[in-house]
Amino acid sequence: MSGVFSLLRLLAILSLSFCSEFLREFGDNVKKPEGAEPGWYEDPEDSERERFWNGKYWDKSTRLPGEEVPTPLSINEFWLGPLLFRKPFGRDYALTTYLIFLGLSFISGVYTEFQSGTRIELIPILLIPVFPLVAIYLYLFFLPYLLLRRRRDKKRGLQRVGPDFINIKPKKKVLIGIASILGVWLSLSVLGRVIGEDSDVEEFLDYQQKIGSVLNRYNSEAAVAVGVVRNISDGVITAGDGITQFTASASRITPILKDLREECEGLPTPNMTGSGEKLAYAKAMNILLVTCNITPQQFLVLQQIFREQISDSYSQQRIDELVLKLNSLGKLKSDAAIDGIRAFLPYASEQEKVTLNALLDTFQNR
Repeated sequence: MSGVFSLLRLLAILSLSFCSEFLREFGDNVKKPEGAEPGWYEDPEDSERERFWNGKYWDKSTRLPGEEVPTPLSINEFWLGPLLFRKPFGRDYALTTYLIFLGLSFISGVYTEFQSGTRIELIPILLIPVFPLVAIYLYLFFLPYLLLRRRRDKKRGLQRVGPDFINIKPKKKVLIGIASILGVWLSLSVLGRVIGEDSDVEEFLDYQQKIGSVLNRYNSEAAVAVGVVRNISDGVITAGDGITQFTASASRITPILKDLREECEGLPTPNMTGSGEKLAYAKAMNILLVTCNITPQQFLVLQQIFREQISDSYSQQRIDELVLKLNSLGKLKSDAAIDGIRAFLPYASEQEKVTLNALLDTFQNR
């Protein structure tokens, strides 16, 4: 919804273009035809046109002399309506402008959510709870002008009609205030739940990106350590050279594993008892949890293989057992990844499916 509020800020700036028209209402009425009946008179600002005098002040409507135009409302036909707007509402350009901006903000919200990959059926559920808040947010931009206009209108003789919050009794004001607070709280609660449910894919991809970044660094250094072990096994390097190279690689891997542990600390514990999209999300998060738990174990086994290679009591059987254990740990990671991604694919947007399918191909080809 950040796009909606960005648009509102822009619209608030654009609304300043109405200032010239607003200032006309608040300016002093020169050449007032005091006591004159409502009607068309020579415009005090343009002698070639006529402006309508409504019996109290000059209206913004002008015409050429003798031109047939709709007659503006007289002072007796204008009333002070609720929320600081005028009645009839259809003749209040401030209300019309407010509604246009509100409609544009809703259209912008729909477009933003659609572009972000939100499923079309969820867009109304996302926007409807927050729409009252957007309406209030936008109304606050109009409020300074509406307050100034209300003060001016009362001096001009306009009368209040219908419910007006300013004139409501204190007890009713308290009830309306409580109801408004409850309404806003309920809207935020519903919105929070909807966003929480709809952001599962984004949350998983966010964690995956952070953990994956650290894991890429680990895999790069671990590949060097594995190469050292293989070179010792193939007789390419001596045990002494192997110790130097493996120790250097291990010194680089240790801080990487520390970074991995820090990124994994915020992982939520997946609830595997759910169903549907909830279960799919749990399986996806389980990928990362398994990765966080097994990666340090893999390096520990790799160190054990290396120590066995350089040990005076070298045992090929022991090395074979450790290699099987290392492969088993790698398979646990791949199986968790394949299971989780497959479960989550049906609930992802088209853009998210591209990323998830790329991850799936990576694990399946290992």
